[in-house]
Amino acid sequence: MPVTKSYNVEDRILYSHRFMDKEFKDQELYNLFLSIPPSVPKSIGGLFRYWNWLLKNTPIELYSDEIPLPILNYRKGTDLSSSRHKENELSSSFSRVGTDPKKDIINEFIDSLDQLEKKFYSTTYATLQAISPSEYVNGISFTLSGLFLQMALIALSTEVDHETRRELDKCTDFNEPEQAKIEVLKNIISWLPTSSDRLKFRYKTRLVVKQGIYLSEKFLRGAAAAGHIKIEHLNDTQTPEKLTAILNHMVEIDSGGALRNTFEDDELSEGVCAVMMSTIYLRARWRSPPTLLNGTFPFYDDERAPKRNARMIRINDIMGYADLPEWDAEALEIKYATTGLTLVLVVPRGRSLRNVAAHMSTTSLQSIVDGMQSKRIAATVPLFTLRMTLLLPAKMQTMGITRLVDKRCEGLKLSHAIQRIMFWSEAGRYAFKDDGIEWDETPEQRIIFDRPYLFYVRWHNVTILNGNFVL
Repeated sequence: MPVTKSYNVEDRILYSHRFMDKEFKDQELYNLFLSIPPSVPKSIGGLFRYWNWLLKNTPIELYSDEIPLPILNYRKGTDLSSSRHKENELSSSFSRVGTDPKKDIINEFIDSLDQLEKKFYSTTYATLQAISPSEYVNGISFTLSGLFLQMALIALSTEVDHETRRELDKCTDFNEPEQAKIEVLKNIISWLPTSSDRLKFRYKTRLVVKQGIYLSEKFLRGAAAAGHIKIEHLNDTQTPEKLTAILNHMVEIDSGGALRNTFEDDELSEGVCAVMMSTIYLRARWRSPPTLLNGTFPFYDDERAPKRNARMIRINDIMGYADLPEWDAEALEIKYATTGLTLVLVVPRGRSLRNVAAHMSTTSLQSIVDGMQSKRIAATVPLFTLRMTLLLPAKMQTMGITRLVDKRCEGLKLSHAIQRIMFWSEAGRYAFKDDGIEWDETPEQRIIFDRPYLFYVRWHNVTILNGNFVL
């Protein structure tokens, strides 16, 4: 494998290389580099071993600019279930760092994140279901990000008093020294995907504090910098209307103009102590161009819910599939064009989410993904765009965080905290029109998502955001 130019891995300056007689440009190598799990050693030997493993074992061939999307090329004699097993081996072998699990901080972060995501999801689901109209038995559609909540809480735990830190460490289940927390935040932030022609991914966490609240230089240069938390300061002369305009403008900037009117004047009428705002925008292209189906299709919610229809797309691709008979449900993993980015859907065979949601509040999604088999599936899924404003204070208190959420402004306390998320599930400009002709290969199985389901956007073995789709 000749190298035509040298590069500095630490600074991520990647130049032109040749792999398997294929030329890759700087941006392609950069994107491939960013898709590597955080646990892969960032050495030349570690990277080459990882890429060699991909070239030999993955069913997807790397591609050049002349080919707009990855080509599925299962080599003659390749067993699809064997290929899925090899992918699972890769995830397992590269999701751990080091040889001593006690010293594997990244592994501990991922495990603790899994626990926080379950608590965050179950708390949010129960809260939103309780405030939904009685005819909406499955509640309403929502999305959240346990990952960005976890990172924000870990960062804040380095700046609060001892008792508050104890609560945060217990909630996040990540009780590590301050320097270890900083290193974890650095590694996770540097590992997240970046925007490209196949993916629009924006994220920003801001901590907006009123005048007089002291933040240490150690926090500003340490955990806040590592977690890319932008610190903003307010003054005491600003009216609720002015505060609303300022905070809404920040969210609008962070979302690229997509999310507006986050706060209303009455929410800030009593003033603010500190406001934590996480903004996430995700819009990804499918690996296999979908077909935009004509007309609308019935969406079967609970019998008491109003009858509704939805626009649909059909995606025909090699997907991961798991039958979950003990839950009376099934799970599907659809790949995006960005290598390592997938959408996992868990759908009940009936119309109620209650049983599946209860199971997913105690079950690791990774265990479901690990048990999937690869097969060609034609999945028909709804088109939708979710815009979510998730208020965090009450949910954090339910999860055991009581001291951090306080409007008395004694030290670093959060009077307001939100997640603002926009997630697209769309056809995209590469979609085909439905002309009645089946151009794709004949699928082994067809699945129609015409009822409520759970979704998870995954970056390798970490969930970026998840939620319920109920139309």
